[in-house]
Amino acid sequence: MPKHSPQRVFVSSLLERCLRLSYLQRIEQALVTTEGAGDLVALLPGDQSAIWPYDEQDAAFSKEAAAIRDLVCLSNKAESERVQAAVDDLLSDLKTDAPSEERARVLVSAVVYEGRESVSHLMGISGRYLSVLRSVMGGEDEQRAACDSVIKVWANCRQNVVLVLDKFVSMKLVSPFALVRWLLASYDDCLDKQDFVWEVLHLTIAKPLALVERVKADLEAAEQEAKEMRERPGDTEEMDLVQEKEERIGKIRAVLKTAREDEEDLMTLVVQKLILCAGECSEKAAKERDDMDNGDDDDLSDRGRGDDSDAGGRSDGDDDDDDDDDGGGRRKRKRAASRFQKGSVHSVWLGIFSGRIHEIGRRYAKLLGSCDEAIQDTIADEEVSEPAIENALAAMRSVYKTLV
Repeated sequence: MPKHSPQRVFVSSLLERCLRLSYLQRIEQALVTTEGAGDLVALLPGDQSAIWPYDEQDAAFSKEAAAIRDLVCLSNKAESERVQAAVDDLLSDLKTDAPSEERARVLVSAVVYEGRESVSHLMGISGRYLSVLRSVMGGEDEQRAACDSVIKVWANCRQNVVLVLDKFVSMKLVSPFALVRWLLASYDDCLDKQDFVWEVLHLTIAKPLALVERVKADLEAAEQEAKEMRERPGDTEEMDLVQEKEERIGKIRAVLKTAREDEEDLMTLVVQKLILCAGECSEKAAKERDDMDNGDDDDLSDRGRGDDSDAGGRSDGDDDDDDDDDGGGRRKRKRAASRFQKGSVHSVWLGIFSGRIHEIGRRYAKLLGSCDEAIQDTIADEEVSEPAIENALAAMRSVYKTLV
């Protein structure tokens, strides 16, 4: 079964999530002792330890990275000012096309790697050097570079990638907009990141939604308090307090307006990036179909059949005359292309994008309804042509239109 097979991906993801609640040895033992489950041990992740991205001596900026790592490690606990001075000195003039992005990669790699022991270690180091991190992660390019470093350090453990990125958004080191653009940068990026894209995406969308709910609760509480103050008699001092409360309510309303605009903009961005990635996926799937229509039999036999039984039990020597016939050859290629398309990585991911668009419609119906006009403009601008994605977008809109 290929690695991109939906069944294999589902089981692998399920086992990975089980590991978050247990130990690798216990999961292995449970699988081995369960009838028919022994083969699933191969789907368990192997080494889940952190990786130091600058481990190779000849790696670019390995010396600078080692020096920064030595400063931020728990045994040294260098003062924030000292680390900032080292960053300004050692990482100020890096010989690269994007020095600010490389500066962010080096510092974030050091912080995340030294915080690898536990969440408390990571939060302790990140909190200690929060001002330094913010100084090098001020722009979206730098924030996306920082995300690259996180996935390099925790390439063996996607659970920790999710955890670290979620903490970085909570600490306002990475903006939700930057993270969405990084997660859905392209179809190829989605292929590289695999399943954890969707987990991080939902955690990222949840942040502005939660902010809006908190601000709404604050506004309701402040309005109720102001109402009670106005209804009871009071002196001049009491009236001054009411005026102060009214001013605070005005500020909260402004914050709420901004928060709502941000969540709508983020939701529109998510839909836009999903459409773009699905479009790239569709183009690659179409190219595969064209290649097969052109009749590359050797390539088709390698990719489409898999084995003799998958090809209907016929061997290469059966009915050669039929295969040489134009009609028979076309039918053969069509059958093989159909088999391949159903299981090719691009067709599988086209189905994934379609399903995720449906999920977005169901999960965030109320929010999508509030920014429907912007989403419709986005769909029109991207000129969606893939039928599966067109249907998914139509279904998404139907869901949130019905629910709202």
